[in-house]
Amino acid sequence: MADARLAFDQKIARQSKSLSAAVTEYNRRYGRNPPKGFDEWYEFAVANGATIIDEYDALAKSMEPFWLFSGEEVRRRCIQVGYLPSVDLVRVEDGETRTIDVSKGFSDSEVGARAKGFRVMLEKFQHKLPNMDFPINEKAEGRILVPWEENLYSNLTADSSRESLVTKSCRGCSSS
Repeated sequence: MADARLAFDQKIARQSKSLSAAVTEYNRRYGRNPPKGFDEWYEFAVANGATIIDEYDALAKSMEPFWLFSGEEVRRRCIQVGYLPSVDLVRVEDGETRTIDVSKGFSDSEVGARAKGFRVMLEKFQHKLPNMDFPINEKAEGRILVPWEENLYSNLTADSSRESLVTKSCRGCSSS
């Protein structure tokens, strides 16, 4: 326990003390500039007493597969997933957030509590977000997995969903 406490205290002591230091550390760790709005996030974190400023390893690892795709491709795939049963979309568009049941024609309709809750959370800062879609699984268990081959051989990922099960079941579906 003493070793863990020491390691934690050292981690806290290493955290950036200014926005410029946080940007430099982000660049060093992740090899890219921080995302748009990082300055506002930093100010929010400091104003609310956040002690850990520089730790994005888990988030960076989770987001890594998405860097392979254009924004257009990510949106196309989100819409594809939205056609699955019990998957709703939360869409941010032009600073407004809405919930969508894709299978019912992209209009607000009956959507699950998880999508509604996520939408309410996003509404607090929707005006700061770019246009994007979030597929929300309404089931209590996970059910959308990337095949192990795609994780192991990421060069397969870019081409593999062009004829996925979702694509085959959505022929003729609108993608806008």
